[in-house]
Amino acid sequence: MALKEEASHLLGLQHCFSGLNFSAEESRVIFYGAPLDCTTSFKSGTKDGPDALRNASCNIETFSWKQKKEFFDVVKTHDLGNLEVFPGDIPKTLQRIREMNETIVKHGKIPRAWAPSARSSKPSP
Repeated sequence: MALKEEASHLLGLQHCFSGLNFSAEESRVIFYGAPLDCTTSFKSGTKDGPDALRNASCNIETFSWKQKKEFFDVVKTHDLGNLEVFPGDIPKTLQRIREMNETIVKHGKIPRAWAPSARSSKPSP
């Protein structure tokens, strides 16, 4: 089964990083968001982080004049969108992140999650 089809039950709306979205099959790095506010103190807002990163990514210069290469010609990426998370249920959300990472790694890809905790973007052993 293709990566995107296999992971579709874990995802919400689709998004795009840097205005480019190669197919999941041809990409080496797979991005996804985990919009969660459960681990914040005093003020919410981390749930908006994944979409804010996507919006800001449209302003990134991806051509290297020094190397005379376009970043996305060297490293193809695909943005799967945001995971459906469970506000108030951190263990269940972390399990969903773990499942997504395992699915991506199983397909020989590198997962990169935009999540409140950097630890959640690393593949599980």
